[in-house]
Amino acid sequence: MALYLPIRTTGAFTGIGAVYADRFSLVVHDLVSVSCDRAERNGRPMLRIEKESNGHTTTLRLIGRIQSADIGSIRAQMDDDSVHVLFDLGEVTLVNVEVIRFLSDCEDEGAVLMHCPRYVREWILRERDEGSRPRIPDGT
Repeated sequence: MALYLPIRTTGAFTGIGAVYADRFSLVVHDLVSVSCDRAERNGRPMLRIEKESNGHTTTLRLIGRIQSADIGSIRAQMDDDSVHVLFDLGEVTLVNVEVIRFLSDCEDEGAVLMHCPRYVREWILRERDEGSRPRIPDGT
């Protein structure tokens, strides 16, 4: 009796990646990781932002990788200061330290981080802890 494990495919949206993901899904695998070439990676956005707003609350659903270069695009979707902002991070796959600091600052300003991946939450807490420590001028 074969044991069928859930399959997780990454990076397989178009081209050869989609073909291989299709083929691998026909056999038992628990992870299929397909990378794309630089031209394909630069040709499509790594982050998708879905926005819902009712005038009082804006929900930004962030999907995929968030890089520092994306912070401006996210800020542009945040409306004005009178609107409560919710970030749905349930489908975030990768972030860097600048994004962690941005999300921490947003949370400090009243934004809510929903469905925050555990590693993101722990990283935010670690950054806050390190930021609260006094800095010694000689770097030690």
